[in-house]
Amino acid sequence: EAALVWVYHRSMNVANLPFFLVVNATAAGSTTTKASSLDSSHFPSDFMFGTASSAYQYEGGAREGGKGPSIWDTYTQTHPDLVEGRSNGNVAVDSYNRYQEDIKIMKTMGFNTYRFSIAWSRLLPNGKVSGGVNQQGVDYYNNLINSLLSNEWQLADSTGGDSGTEPYVTAHHQLLAHAAAVKLYRVNYKATQKGLIGITNVSYWFLPLSDSDEDKKAAQRALDFMYGWFMDPIVNGDYPDVMKTNIGSSRLPQFSAQQSDLLKGSFDFIGLNYYTASYASNHPQFDPQRPSMFSDRRLQLSAERNGVLLGPKVGSGWVYDYPRGFEQLLTYTKTKYKDPVIYITENEALLDVSRVSYFQGHLEAVHNAIKEGVKVKGFFAWSLLDNFEWSAGYSARFVAASPEELSAFKYPRQGNARLRRQYCRLRCIPFTLKAFFLFFSSWAELVKDRSNGDVAVDSYNRYLEDIEIMKTMGFNAYRFSFAWSRLLPTGKLSGGVNKQGVDYYNNLIDSLLSNGMQPFVTLFHWDTPQGLEDEYGGFLSSNIVEDFEDYAEVCFREFGDRVKHWITFNEPWTFSSGGYAGGPLRIAPFRCSHWQLDDSTGGDSGTEPYVTAHHQLLAHAAAVNLYRLKYQATQNGVIGISNVSHWFLPLSDSKEDEEAAQRAVEFMYGWFMDPIFHGDYPEIMKSYIGSRLPQFSSHQSDLLKGSFDFIGLNYYTASYASNHPQFDPQRPCMFSDRRLKLSDERNGVLIGPRVGSGWVYDYPRGFEQLLTYTKTRYNDPVIYITENGVYDSTDESSPKEEALQDVSRVSYFQGHLEAVHNAIKKGVKVQGYFAWSLLDNFEWSAGYSLRFGLVHIDFKNGLQRHPKLSAFWFQNFLRQNRPIENSLDLSSQNLQLMDSTY
Repeated sequence: EAALVWVYHRSMNVANLPFFLVVNATAAGSTTTKASSLDSSHFPSDFMFGTASSAYQYEGGAREGGKGPSIWDTYTQTHPDLVEGRSNGNVAVDSYNRYQEDIKIMKTMGFNTYRFSIAWSRLLPNGKVSGGVNQQGVDYYNNLINSLLSNEWQLADSTGGDSGTEPYVTAHHQLLAHAAAVKLYRVNYKATQKGLIGITNVSYWFLPLSDSDEDKKAAQRALDFMYGWFMDPIVNGDYPDVMKTNIGSSRLPQFSAQQSDLLKGSFDFIGLNYYTASYASNHPQFDPQRPSMFSDRRLQLSAERNGVLLGPKVGSGWVYDYPRGFEQLLTYTKTKYKDPVIYITENEALLDVSRVSYFQGHLEAVHNAIKEGVKVKGFFAWSLLDNFEWSAGYSARFVAASPEELSAFKYPRQGNARLRRQYCRLRCIPFTLKAFFLFFSSWAELVKDRSNGDVAVDSYNRYLEDIEIMKTMGFNAYRFSFAWSRLLPTGKLSGGVNKQGVDYYNNLIDSLLSNGMQPFVTLFHWDTPQGLEDEYGGFLSSNIVEDFEDYAEVCFREFGDRVKHWITFNEPWTFSSGGYAGGPLRIAPFRCSHWQLDDSTGGDSGTEPYVTAHHQLLAHAAAVNLYRLKYQATQNGVIGISNVSHWFLPLSDSKEDEEAAQRAVEFMYGWFMDPIFHGDYPEIMKSYIGSRLPQFSSHQSDLLKGSFDFIGLNYYTASYASNHPQFDPQRPCMFSDRRLKLSDERNGVLIGPRVGSGWVYDYPRGFEQLLTYTKTRYNDPVIYITENGVYDSTDESSPKEEALQDVSRVSYFQGHLEAVHNAIKKGVKVQGYFAWSLLDNFEWSAGYSLRFGLVHIDFKNGLQRHPKLSAFWFQNFLRQNRPIENSLDLSSQNLQLMDSTY
């Protein structure tokens, strides 16, 4: 049975269009929560999903059907220069004439509720009952309501002045009008119509800019001046005390005892609109000659703290994607305001690509709040259509489907409308949110060829083909990484495990084993889930440790019966240097000090590399401890970490340069090796970096010591090091902290042949020296070479025939495998070797411009795989009783024959 619900809407900035008509009907059926991925089945069975609108922004028909003018009709006609594009809502998106079409779109998308507003001046053209009721307006809204119900829907619905008084006066009158309407409804209509009535308030969430008491009070004050201003009167019958103190009785109106009684409890539910969050700091300066509702707060708002944005900026305006604030605002409402029933009556972001991520994160925040006992009963997205966005005109788009796409009712915007359809139809196919290499899609100019890994080499769909290639070559193991966000799309266990991701890795692992290859699985290879990056800055926060441990447990539990070799982190040095210090290999999120690189995304090269490295080490220790306590005894596997290091030689025979070479090794290799062996950083790092280097507690140190069964070692090249004591304390950086310079030549002679066009020099002796150094320095550990390789110097313009004859790669592999062999003969416990890489692939900020593969990928022709000369060399080498030498015919004719018969 349908029931009418009247909802009072308070706009954030203006007193407009106050009434919303809502029809509430019980949702039929129930759903079962799926563990795989968040969808609408995770919400209560009577939960509402809808989209939201308002009359002036949507209807149009300004002079049709007997409608009288509203203040927005007058404002946009009188002051068109104050509206972006000099636009107005005379036509808007013409929902007055096209509401049937809009209903069809919403029904197709799967929404079961629609929140809209009634234009006061369409029903009462001059605003008063004495002026007469406009029957055409009544007919229009009756037709709209009946059309919604027939589709089995649930309905939910400057020019002068004084900024120091008028906001408070208009707000006061809105609250009194709200209380009067609620009383009227309850006395005359509620018993027979069986509806509910409430008010819709808006609030950001506010966090203190610092840990000071002043900023904490400022954050609470910001909340009281935005949210408490309208919540306190309807719950407690009066304004917040801080408002009464800061504003004073001369400017803040007072409620009479009768008005206060009418206001208390004047709601059956609370409508809550949430868009963004902000930092608040204390700002006691106040000019009594120029009072304003904003300066009355005695605070300043900011979107960033220490140069780091609160969340990704969505669009070009004021919205920052911070779903955690949404969850906190909901739980605050439960605690502060006596646990009311809540409907989310607006939530949305600008820009459709980011809108999908925004909705996902904010719906998860709602879901988390529900699990914490918050009585959220419905969610309304703003908005179904692009519409007239007040003073922004039509320049801001909060939409699931654009008017241009609606003319022939084509598909709404792909990512956005289809995502909502997945939620609303309760048959969502679990999907993997992109990990934070979405960064590289948003910052395409930071990738050399403006490419991304959306498709990469399509191993997700072609892994069986790739396994067949490896089997043909004779490999007996394959090292690959899990995508954290393929298994936990939000990065958190609370967001659900993606069953499709589990199935994919199960199929990959089973296929490897059935083809005689052992899986070596890396848990983290630089692809932080975007949700964690948004929520707390990823590895900049210690929160990552617990979330990584949860993720690791999912992996151990789901795959540990077959995976016997686990690697927690790949090259934490590269992730920290390239991601947070402007290193030579740019890694998302590519942060560094502004003085270092103009195109970075912000950061501090003197602290953030050390912080992120610290948290990687703690997360590694936590995962190892978990594996050893719960899984290792029954699964019989081993676990370790993969570190990278070059080898460094002194540029001269001087003592200073010899110390510089050792210092270079300590700052690259010892940084991550010393903690897992000795429980602390190298002494030279502690001495040079000082307070900027985080410290381990005694418990953390104990967890780190011995937290490995083997060491993964990645080696590519070597350098000369010379002493360089100059250091600018005003511009600290992890590279200048070393007090040295690196060079690839000495006395005009290169350290080794330059391979490709970049940073790799073929110096296998350095590989052997690094291995023997590891044996001596770090108590003779078991070692797996988890990466070793080189990239091609050819590009897309080079003939494929030339690209396939990678003679320099063959020479590189031959020399470096000889180095490994020599180290083994010296007693180094090397037990495995993994070439980087099987296929040409997406090489981070270099895009597809660097080719490390044994197999050439034709990116212009369906990602066809063509084995290079090095693939045949490895096939020949891996046959038993073959010497480590190249006995292959390198002629192009023979190479073509081998390719065709591979």
